[in-house]
Amino acid sequence: MRWFFYTTVLLAWTGLAAAHSKMDETMPADGATLDAVPQELVLRFEQAIRLVTVKITHADEHSEPLKLDEQTEFDTEFKLPMSSMGTGRYEVEWRGLGEDGHIMTGRFGFDVQ
Repeated sequence: MRWFFYTTVLLAWTGLAAAHSKMDETMPADGATLDAVPQELVLRFEQAIRLVTVKITHADEHSEPLKLDEQTEFDTEFKLPMSSMGTGRYEVEWRGLGEDGHIMTGRFGFDVQ
């Protein structure tokens, strides 16, 4: 009977883990080196989420939140306009809400020469 209980718990746990949306792709790609600052960021997810915050930090000094006024729906792809902060390292931190109610966070970075 114990094996039944543990098997049920394990299956329920793996089902919940599979419900979380994972980052599928970013543009620019994590670790990319670019010749110019991109005009927009693209974030793609495996399943629909709603972005809550996206913050860009430039060269560990200047931090700027991106405006998400128009991002009120659950979606799998987000295109966000980006302003230039010059050459150097850009770190992007995002926070979102999955359709299952779970909060997700992540980060990626790229360099501009």
